[in-house]
Amino acid sequence: TALFAVPPARTVGTHKPPVAIRPTFTTSVRTTFAQRPFQVYTAAMFLATTWTSFLLANVSIFLIYITKMEPAEIGAKYVLLLFVVLISRVGALPLFTRLLLLFPRSCHPARLLAVLKVGEALITPLLFSLLREPGVPVTSLLATTGFVIGVLQSPMDMCNHMLVGWAIDEDALNNQLQRREGIFYACNGVTQHLSQVVLACVLGTWGLAGFDPSLCASAQPQSAYTAIELTFIVGLPTVSILNALVLICYPIQGERLLRLQGRVEKEMAELAAVRTRLTGGDAATSTEPPSEADPSDGGDSEAPSRGAVPPLPAVEAVRTRHATTN
Repeated sequence: TALFAVPPARTVGTHKPPVAIRPTFTTSVRTTFAQRPFQVYTAAMFLATTWTSFLLANVSIFLIYITKMEPAEIGAKYVLLLFVVLISRVGALPLFTRLLLLFPRSCHPARLLAVLKVGEALITPLLFSLLREPGVPVTSLLATTGFVIGVLQSPMDMCNHMLVGWAIDEDALNNQLQRREGIFYACNGVTQHLSQVVLACVLGTWGLAGFDPSLCASAQPQSAYTAIELTFIVGLPTVSILNALVLICYPIQGERLLRLQGRVEKEMAELAAVRTRLTGGDAATSTEPPSEADPSDGGDSEAPSRGAVPPLPAVEAVRTRHATTN
């Protein structure tokens, strides 16, 4: 349903672009999925969503059937894990923000996420292997696990928005300045929901291995324990490595990113110049003073001032120039 929640392209006001024709829904979806930056972005998001959703939904199964923790203790331990993840994720965010701002060329968000995913793949199996050992301090180990996961995933949302933002910018510059955020986020949302299919397949695999949730933890066959252990100790790191490999392939880097940023700055400057000329011209030819809001309505009048010019002519002027030059 997300695909039908937004139109395939956004135009300013009710006016259509002067040259480009609004694409059909099917064409817009096909065009979006055909773009390399979006392919990399949505694939990385899919893998990250699969990893996080599986861990948060099924870590209690690992604690009960592998760590042999009593079910009555799971609630408190799960809350502790989520609390530490949240605190460490928020606390580490300023560090990664400064890295991205101080080193914009060497610390590209795709490369930063790839490095963190590799670290995730190295540390996660170690932590879950320790949780298998008898006599380990489970509370301290869970807190450590939450801290590591929170720090490694701290810049994920920020970096992902940068990656999809550049993809949308590049698409707009090649599409008569039409920004199609809606269809980008809708297509990505549909892709992320497919992660639930993967999780269902994993649980089905556990069932084929003999896992029966109606039995107590000590009555499961050995194949069920092995399947659960392999999923956490081998499966999760594998997903992290695949995620890192996908992120390295993000194409808007280096010179291509610099060209994109330069083109965006140029278009924004030209748009501001056209807007200034239109606004200044109307203000110079207008002999009537701008109307003032009636104090009786609390100064919140809905009528625009006479000297105000809506941004539509400026946008359409730049679109027309952009279309004719292409």
